[in-house]
Amino acid sequence: MSYWVFDHIEVDDYLVFDKPKRDVVTFATAIGWQKLPYFITAWSDEPEASIRARLIGVLAATQAGDTVLHQVPSYNGYRYDEIVLDEMTQRGLINVAIVHDLESIRLGEKVLEPELTLLRQFKAIIVHNQRMKAWL
Repeated sequence: MSYWVFDHIEVDDYLVFDKPKRDVVTFATAIGWQKLPYFITAWSDEPEASIRARLIGVLAATQAGDTVLHQVPSYNGYRYDEIVLDEMTQRGLINVAIVHDLESIRLGEKVLEPELTLLRQFKAIIVHNQRMKAWL
């Protein structure tokens, strides 16, 4: 069994919102986890077939029973995260989410039920404090 962590590739300069995600990747790789690099895209209406094609490449080295750490938010949108979760499930991967922030909180909106529905489908969820754990 192998351990993997999603690692976004940013084409812009290092940004402050990257730090928590980069820290997770740094810590995970220090203990032997492998990176699953993906691009953040601005294509809000990207066809599902295109997203799945990209994920086939990203997840190509994984095998059923491997653990994959998905960092939330991915900054590719809820639909992308839904498809990521579906692809991981279809491949028999153990899917774990680490929640850095929730879009519904970050953007000051009311709780977005689809966001919570998605999170509830992960085998495990890592949050940054007890308050977030209680809120979820």
